[in-house]
Amino acid sequence: MIQHPSNYTEEGYKLLVNLFIDAYDNNWDTPYILKKNREIVNSVSKITNPVASNERKRELKHWSMTIEDIYLGGEQNAIANIIKWKEQIRSELRC
Repeated sequence: MIQHPSNYTEEGYKLLVNLFIDAYDNNWDTPYILKKNREIVNSVSKITNPVASNERKRELKHWSMTIEDIYLGGEQNAIANIIKWKEQIRSELRC
């Protein structure tokens, strides 16, 4: 969802990013995340980008840490790297 910001209005994208951050910060389970998402969608007049997909301006988002980085240290380090990834992405999204 947050990898493709051109799919959303600016306001819609910000709301989804905040949902993503809140879900990780508060360790929400999937049903609760879906409930919160429904509440957000119902409270915003337009969350998706009204411009046709083939006409949207897309910008490449450089992420400082990717899925590849999580597994570079092998399976033993994957869990620790997922935690690092979560913190790094959260930090980048708040900027």
